[in-house]
Amino acid sequence: MKTISYALLENEKNCARFVQIQGLKTLFAVYMNSPKKEEQDYEEHVVSCIVSLLRFTYGEENLRIIQKFTENEGEKAKRLMTLHLKYYLKVYQFDKRVSTGELQKTLGTDDEEEIFRERLDAGLFLLQQICLIIAYLLVSPESDKIKEKIFDNLASRSIPPSTIGDILQFYAENVSADENDPERQRIVELIKQLEPITNQNK
Repeated sequence: MKTISYALLENEKNCARFVQIQGLKTLFAVYMNSPKKEEQDYEEHVVSCIVSLLRFTYGEENLRIIQKFTENEGEKAKRLMTLHLKYYLKVYQFDKRVSTGELQKTLGTDDEEEIFRERLDAGLFLLQQICLIIAYLLVSPESDKIKEKIFDNLASRSIPPSTIGDILQFYAENVSADENDPERQRIVELIKQLEPITNQNK
């Protein structure tokens, strides 16, 4: 999964080819049931693969990925929201340890960069990638069936839909301090597309 994740990263040709050779079947099998050993690593690589595929495929290939989330009564959309909650809580618990000073005592430092790296490892990076998938699905005109499941799931857990955009905004700001950075601009544009959709579902 790690090799595939790197192969798809920033590579339109590989992403299109991966869909064409039926790679989605294997990818989503792991997505639905990651091995318990090194589970977070597997989930990180699988989620990163899906982010790359949603970003770097177009037309029929992109539609095939989105349709995966509507199969079997939306079980993959449910899995996405289960992962969202899992890492949302991990980050919340991490931040609680920071606010009480417990983490600083464990690390033996209060260096902000070190704490940020620990926060990424604790689940923030994965949460950001999951939010990217959610955002891509919400802004897609092909995903009406998925939107209701996403918003119902967030509501059932009392998580405001606006947190998706907030998490992505923080991600964009940490991608680059340069507001003209192409990657940062891409995420900011995605957030702009997302805002009216989440505002309608407060």
